[in-house]
Parts: sequence; C-alpha cells; structure tokens
Amino acid sequence: MLVCCRQQSGSRTAGKADALDPAGLEIIGRVNAQVRQHSYTRDLLFPIPHLIEHVSAMMTLEPGDILLSGTPAGVGPLQPGDIVEVEIPGIGVLRNPVVADVNQR
Repeated sequence: MLVCCRQQSGSRTAGKADALDPAGLEIIGRVNAQVRQHSYTRDLLFPIPHLIEHVSAMMTLEPGDILLSGTPAGVGPLQPGDIVEVEIPGIGVLRNPVVADVNQR
C-alpha cells in the first residue's frame, strides 16, 4: 500500500531532519507506550527514492507532502482509548488516540 497525503500548508523551514539519511532512519511504533514495532527504512520493500519516483510519475509532489508506505507486522488489534505513537528519532513523535467508529454498531 502506498498513500500520499498533502499538508494544507506547504511552507516549512529547514531543520535538523533535513540532514538525516532517509535510507537509514529508525522507526518505532508504540501502543500505550509499549513498543510493538521497531524497524528501519533500509528494511522497506522498495527504497525511498523508488517510492518517490513511482508517485511523482503520477502526480506532482509538493513540499510538505507525506508518503505512507505501510507498516511492519506487530501492531495487533487496537481499541478505542489506545494511544498510538510512531517515532523517528531525530524527527519526532506522531501521537494519535484511537476512537470508536461512530458508524459501527
């Protein structure tokens, strides 16, 4: 699965993340502070430059766009109230709560 997301604001300033090697980033996934996934971008099925080339052949990528390429095994079932975190050291932590689907009965 490969998904592209576009930020509403395309402007950003250069920071320490710009100096990181995208082929060697550590990725840590946690659920309720418990590590469930731990991997590196070098373990992706396709290298990041290949993913960028593939997507940019279909659409113009803008600053701030995000490519999501799937996830390694391990996250397991999630329940409403769980907190999911994805950390890339040197970049930061993305933290989101799991909420119930209001359309599900």
